[in-house]
Amino acid sequence: MLNHTNNLYNLAFYFFIYGVLGWLVEVIYAFIKHGKYVNRGFLYGPICPIYGVGVVSIYLSIHKLSTVFLGGQAPTWWMLFMMVTFVTTGLELFTGAFMSYLFRTRWWDYSDRRFNLGGYICLDFTLIWGLAGTLLLQIVHVRIATMVDGIPRNIGNPLLLVLMAFFIIDGTSTVRTLIDFRRLLLEMDNIAKQYVQIRSNLLLEMSRLKDELTDRVEKKTDEAGQKLKRIQEQLKELQVHEFIPDHPVKNIINELIDEDMKLNIKTKFEFKSVLEHYENLSNRFSKSRLYNAFPDMKSIKYKALLKDVRDRKKNKGN
Repeated sequence: MLNHTNNLYNLAFYFFIYGVLGWLVEVIYAFIKHGKYVNRGFLYGPICPIYGVGVVSIYLSIHKLSTVFLGGQAPTWWMLFMMVTFVTTGLELFTGAFMSYLFRTRWWDYSDRRFNLGGYICLDFTLIWGLAGTLLLQIVHVRIATMVDGIPRNIGNPLLLVLMAFFIIDGTSTVRTLIDFRRLLLEMDNIAKQYVQIRSNLLLEMSRLKDELTDRVEKKTDEAGQKLKRIQEQLKELQVHEFIPDHPVKNIINELIDEDMKLNIKTKFEFKSVLEHYENLSNRFSKSRLYNAFPDMKSIKYKALLKDVRDRKKNKGN
């Protein structure tokens, strides 16, 4: 396991190989869970860097720990399991906390599992990663290391340069995508707050207008009724009942219509505009590559927003 060279050349190949293998595992898992192909991972290309970084980190850490504590001798299975478990758990905890701090969004969450720490790590997955890492180093890595050692340098060096060039280009594009993703989430949050505020103002204004008009109608209806009674009594002698003079009730009705129109013109356009803006942002967010790569992402700050996006997408049948 540790007898192969660990120079930069080999480590670079390990990074790309395990990154691609990790991407394949994620895609297969997503296909089984969601029944469709999903490009899992932050990058556009078929690679999950966290797997590449994880395996290289494990390999270097085990190599260093074996040198310090075992004099360079290969660790036993249970010692290897303990060291791998420690390294993978630390890596998952750091990565999860860092991504949550950076984007205010959790790309995975173990909060619903027992013996979890902040939702970033949990006991069962800690044991799974430890066992998987141990088997990988003992069985898979031996064959991959032998394969890398067998690649001629005149082929390996140019190949690494090409891979690194694509990785840098992909990484640069992904950073922009992550920034746009966070900006879109923030804009959705701001629009949602505007929507709630406008809706609250609209309800208050309508309630105030209703109370005001109700008072005015009640007062003027009594006055109009008295006037109408007097007029009808006067007209009774002439037996002319078809004509009833215009009375204040009609004025109140006209005022009600006018006020309602003013209310609509004043608030409905703004209300509708904000709602349409939010719906457009929600639609863009639900179609974004990162959201589709991590449809189960969670966020304490944006919990309501993410739930609304999922509900809207579910209702549309997508």
